[in-house]
Amino acid sequence: MTYWRVLAPVEEPRRFFLHAVDGDALIAQHDGLDAPAQWWQAGDLLLQEHLLPSIEGSDMELRIGVFVAETGRRLLLPDGSSYYALPQP
Repeated sequence: MTYWRVLAPVEEPRRFFLHAVDGDALIAQHDGLDAPAQWWQAGDLLLQEHLLPSIEGSDMELRIGVFVAETGRRLLLPDGSSYYALPQP
């Protein structure tokens, strides 16, 4: 489950992604959004459930981010990266 705070309304449809990667190999992914961006208002909190298959025996990294649905262009973080790597427990 991820949650996202809307800072301002957007004009383009957006999607969230969760990717499981091992090195450069994409192992599993979930791309989706259950709340259409056309209805977002500043201050809204969006919750998104991401379902991935169980993966064993991999040194995977989980990466989350946002992309423009129509073009596939990823939104960048303040440091210029196109995803956030989740800390491993």
